[in-house]
Order: sequence, then structure tokens, then C-alpha cells
Amino acid sequence: MLTTKEVANKLNNVRYGEEDKFTELFKQAKEDNIVIVFGYSDDGVEFRGAIDDELSAYNETTYSITKDGLILNECDQWDCPYYTKKLNDPSNIQLKIFEEKENYFWTYEIDIPYETFDVVEERSGSRTSEIEKFCRGIVFSLNDIPETNLKLKAVKELIASYKMKCNNVEDECINKLKTVWPECFK
Repeated sequence: MLTTKEVANKLNNVRYGEEDKFTELFKQAKEDNIVIVFGYSDDGVEFRGAIDDELSAYNETTYSITKDGLILNECDQWDCPYYTKKLNDPSNIQLKIFEEKENYFWTYEIDIPYETFDVVEERSGSRTSEIEKFCRGIVFSLNDIPETNLKLKAVKELIASYKMKCNNVEDECINKLKTVWPECFK
């Protein structure tokens, strides 16, 4: 059984456009419920492994993910009430996509444990070629998504409210939260 760290290590410094050389790794990741996310072109995000999809992306795009995978709009309209209800379900985890951050064209963040890997690109100059970072991909396991994310969202909201009440004294806020929800700090 693969770990997210093993997958990230195998993909680290993969050259842009050569990701498809890892089809066997992607198949194994699918069997182990692992998701690989990386950028493609100037407006695309690729999902491989337990999620296999190609979607549009731009700066600060957010996709909602559950233990079952991506939440996609199956309706013909963006204001579909069914889709909106699914998006607003507090058990979702958010995958956030950032453009041109930390010397990468694409970076990703998600609210569960994940590993990172670099996709690099060869840039040719007049006489030399140079390897540059294209994106910092991520690898995570759908198994790490809690059955319900309600408690996590509630804790985050409480932290924000305590920070305001505590004048941003984080230690005091965290100590108060530990008394309210000690199981969240184990």
C-alpha cells in the first residue's frame, strides 16, 4: 500500500508534460484512495489517482471534495439549488488553487494532511536552457477526510471569534479552545 509521501517522492521534479509516464503509479494511487493534484497549462488543474479529472482553474479557484471525490455541478445552471446545497455542506474539504505564489505558477492547499511535489519546466533561452518550477502539486488521501467536518469548521469559527475577543493573542485563544474541545487538540 502506497503512502502519500511515497507518491510525492516518486513525482518530485517531474517535467511538465511528462506526468503521463506515471500511469502505473496513478493506478496504484487509485487503489489506495490517494489523490494527486497538479497544474497543466495556464488554466487547468489535473487530478489523478482516486479522482481522475481535468478542470479549469484560475487564481483562488476552490473545489469541494468529500470522501467520495469532487463535488461537481451536474445541472445546466450555476445557481442549481442541489449543487449549492452540496457545496455548502459543512463536511466538505476545500481544495484551494493559487496562481503565481511562492515562485510557482500553480500551488494548492487543502485542509487535511498532504505532501507536495514539484513539476518543473525547461525554459530555453538563446543559448541555454534552464529548469524552472512550474507548479507545486499535492498528494492527499481521501481516507483523511473526516466523516463529518462540522467540528473542524466550528473550531475554526471559534478560533476566529476568540482571536477578535483576545485582541489576536493566539495562545490565550488556543487555551480557551482546548478547554471547550480538548479532543480537537490530540
